[in-house]
Amino acid sequence: MQVDTFDDIWENIIIPMTEKIYNLIDDDEKEKVFIRNLPQDKENLRLLYDTTRDTLKQIYHYNNLDKVRKIDIHKVAACFASIIMEYKIFQFKVEEGISDNVFLSNARLAYNISLAIIKDNLLYRYKDDEEKLNYIKSHQLYMPKTTEGHDDFNLGRIKTLMLNDIFLEKFDVLAYSDMLFWIELFNIMILEDNKTIEYVEQKG
Repeated sequence: MQVDTFDDIWENIIIPMTEKIYNLIDDDEKEKVFIRNLPQDKENLRLLYDTTRDTLKQIYHYNNLDKVRKIDIHKVAACFASIIMEYKIFQFKVEEGISDNVFLSNARLAYNISLAIIKDNLLYRYKDDEEKLNYIKSHQLYMPKTTEGHDDFNLGRIKTLMLNDIFLEKFDVLAYSDMLFWIELFNIMILEDNKTIEYVEQKG
């Protein structure tokens, strides 16, 4: 990723999203949270992204250290979610009585950053369609409706990120990328008012 592209994501997605999630935390808990958003944190994240991306290329795709060949936007967004979960921009002590808005802050940030990157990709896809472009700009992405008794889709994904971080200590970039692909396709189907059958195929 070019430095200016990373700078753009840092300034226009990571920083404002960090502030938005920090504002969800009650005032009496904010003093317990430290945010890593200094210039050195930006550089540390950029280097971590480069390492994560190159590892993904080497192990899963090309196995020839082809660092020039690009990865698709879903993997880019998944790499960003991975590095946010690893670096933990929100620093806090896990203790009894901690609220979900603190405990889930890094997972919520990672998830929302990845969605913002997918949304930006949709904005580019429909850059010549003013009606769809305006709609995407003014609305959140659509998400599948979950069954009664379960968390809504977004909260479920956020909790899964947090639980995997605690118990598995490993981020599955490919599985997360696959999820982002389906979220994007789900929104494309709705925006284009197409039926599911137009996006499926059967192979023996």
